[in-house]
Amino acid sequence: MEYLEQNKCDANDALAMAAGYFCLETDKAELSTRAMNAAQGIATLFSRGIGNKGETLYDLANGATEYWTSGEGTGKGKTSLSDRTYRSQMGSAATHKESFVAMLANDDRRKEALQLGKQALALAN
Repeated sequence: MEYLEQNKCDANDALAMAAGYFCLETDKAELSTRAMNAAQGIATLFSRGIGNKGETLYDLANGATEYWTSGEGTGKGKTSLSDRTYRSQMGSAATHKESFVAMLANDDRRKEALQLGKQALALAN
């Protein structure tokens, strides 16, 4: 986490890396509407999430963690509290949190996600 805190990140790269994460997960160059919405949600939490300033990779990791702990990534507003809690701690959301942070911590994987994300965002516009 200290490594992530020491690496600067701007809002455009945060969105691209979040989008690129979903490209890596699906092995597709284009994002579904759902994946695009998730990437935008994570990018919003990068700058507006609890304790985040939108300045470093740590803020991005924290935004993703918040997204998959108490945000839309758990089905907020659509599923019961018990289902959201399970997803956050042991289910699919827990897996995403771990994979996202691992992607950020790996220089090669992060660069790949950034490149794929920029391409996916260009295709979406």
